[in-house]
Amino acid sequence: MWYKTGTINLTANNATVTGTGTAWADAKFGVMSGMILLAPDNKLYEVKQVNSNTSLTLNSNYAGSTASGQSYAIITTYEGDISQFSARFAAMLTFFQGSRNDTVSWFTGSGDMTFTKDDGTTLIVPTLSKIQTDSISTTKTSDQFVNSKILFSRPLRLSSGIDSVNYIPPSQGSWVTWNRISGTGATDIINHRGNGGGGFRFWNTDGTTINALATLNGGDATFNQYAPVGATALTHRFLDYSSVEKGAIISNPTDGSMRIRWNGTAYSMECRTDGLVSIPKGHVISTAMSTPQEVTDVIGSNSAPITFRGADYAGFDKPNNYTIGTWYGFSVAPTIGNSLGTGVERGKPVFYVNARTGITYALNGLYVGSSPVITAGQYGIGGVAVPLPLDTVLDDLKTKPTGKYGVNANGIGMPRAGVAYCLDWTFTSNANGGHGTLLASAIITAPSSYDEVYRNTLRNGVWQGWVKLWDGNTLSNPMQVGDAGVGAYTPVTVAAPDGVGANQFFRFGTNTTNAPTAGPWAGIMGGYDGASRFQMAWAMGGAAVDLRTRVRSSTGGHSAWQTIWHTGNTTVDANGFLKKASPIARLSSNPEKMSEEFLDGFTLSGLAAVNGEAAGVTAERVSVGVYKVTGSLGFALEGWNIEVPQDVNGNRLCFVATEAAEDGTITVKVSKRRFDIDTAAIVAGDPMDIPEGRWIDLRLEMPPVEEVQSELEPESHEGEMASE
Repeated sequence: MWYKTGTINLTANNATVTGTGTAWADAKFGVMSGMILLAPDNKLYEVKQVNSNTSLTLNSNYAGSTASGQSYAIITTYEGDISQFSARFAAMLTFFQGSRNDTVSWFTGSGDMTFTKDDGTTLIVPTLSKIQTDSISTTKTSDQFVNSKILFSRPLRLSSGIDSVNYIPPSQGSWVTWNRISGTGATDIINHRGNGGGGFRFWNTDGTTINALATLNGGDATFNQYAPVGATALTHRFLDYSSVEKGAIISNPTDGSMRIRWNGTAYSMECRTDGLVSIPKGHVISTAMSTPQEVTDVIGSNSAPITFRGADYAGFDKPNNYTIGTWYGFSVAPTIGNSLGTGVERGKPVFYVNARTGITYALNGLYVGSSPVITAGQYGIGGVAVPLPLDTVLDDLKTKPTGKYGVNANGIGMPRAGVAYCLDWTFTSNANGGHGTLLASAIITAPSSYDEVYRNTLRNGVWQGWVKLWDGNTLSNPMQVGDAGVGAYTPVTVAAPDGVGANQFFRFGTNTTNAPTAGPWAGIMGGYDGASRFQMAWAMGGAAVDLRTRVRSSTGGHSAWQTIWHTGNTTVDANGFLKKASPIARLSSNPEKMSEEFLDGFTLSGLAAVNGEAAGVTAERVSVGVYKVTGSLGFALEGWNIEVPQDVNGNRLCFVATEAAEDGTITVKVSKRRFDIDTAAIVAGDPMDIPEGRWIDLRLEMPPVEEVQSELEPESHEGEMASE
């Protein structure tokens, strides 16, 4: 067995142990000399001597660190010493005999009795008889009365009993129960009002005077809160668990105003004594009335104005996102009496909308952005033009805003005397005396030679003079967009190319006689006069540039169509000579070391640069001096097919031999030039690569490609000019 009651205090290198709450000297607990102490340092020490209930001495000094209030354990199991056993047993018999006598006295006596505790102190307790007399029974079901006030020093717990659910108190009084409505777990306070009005009253007192705080009336369930004398606010605060205010309702008991506060103390809505409400930011309306019928149903016959949320919409068909509902109209009126504009009076509207007629009115004008809205008739717009005086027309206009004006006949400075004019004035700037343009249209009875329009420009405050504007009435034979093929996509269609024709942009349709070919063509024609003419035409519908030209002699005969040479149908060979182009491949040994002209009009493909007609041809180096060219049908069937690079004296820089396979693959073999004595001819020597920076021209035969011509629009003879 172990003795572990209380705690101990030990000092390093000291044999004395003191205890708190211990009873080591009580023999019945078996703490004696020779017992073993399990100390806080987890070592075992032999008890040398028990000095008192709170002190003992060890056979050896305590080896651990000084400590206090430590738990411990002493082995008290009998180990074979009969004298120890006898002492402990006798002590226990004495203890139990005394305890038995005290117990019998407690059960049979009355009043109070005194107990002696193990540590020698006494304890006065009521006997069982006295307890039964003074206690409240937990089993009685009848009323039990307590004559004195009851003070609970611990929380009072109410739990559900067999009668808690739907409980109704049987007699008048104040009752507290729990979980009256099953499953709510709520504390229920019930007032049995008897014959009275009932309700609840809350009071506050300092022990001398008492004041009513609030009442909850039983008849109409009204809640009343009473302000103490001199109080300026009745406050209902809403706090979080840290007692931080999250909101409040505050009433002023003096003047009757009210404040609603939220978001802590950040925002307050003031309900003023004059009936107005002041809010800190604005109001947000969440539920919408989206149709006219909903508005009608809610308003009914009430004439009071409202604001409400409509549909997410802007327009006249239904209420808009934010709407003002009014019986007649709404207005904007100034509340200040000073710094007012013309005609503005305090309290009188400066802007209003008549909700019955749908008309909006503004006292002194409207602006869109920073610009004023022009009213009908202002500056002659939307009404009658503003008349100007005859003798100062042009001077007055220098300061007039843009608008429509008029002047009667014989106005000073007008284009013609005796004519009235409508003036269209555009004022562009008032800097440096003013800038703008003025159009003057004669007001006449048609037909009239005075039916003219003039323009005058104001520059730096100086009128620049009248300029007549040409129109269909004053300009004969004007040229329009599309005439002579100018300014339009479709030029003039010429059906007879051998005619003279005016200077124009033209086109020949397909199968036009005397055109360069049967395909479509477009071009320009002109000449020195009506006899000596020229035509230049481009083939249309394909991607190849084919340009032809011819001339007409003064006697009427046309030359044949001639083809114009250009970079698309000619090429410059390796030695700088111009040659007729066809599929060309420029074969080199190292394209990276070629000059820029190597790719002029050509595209790199392997070791070869190819023009557009040779697209798909490529070349590679097989070995020193041996190159393979693929992608064609071989060399051109007619005309030249190879050009070898030469020096400035016309001497070839290498010897070239070629082979063409049936599949069109061309093998080019390049060698050094060697003079053969037997034949007195230049023959192939040792293989070599094409000289650096030079190339060999190969003219090829390419597979036929079907050329897809774009669809030309159908011919139209609109604007066609007949050939002479």
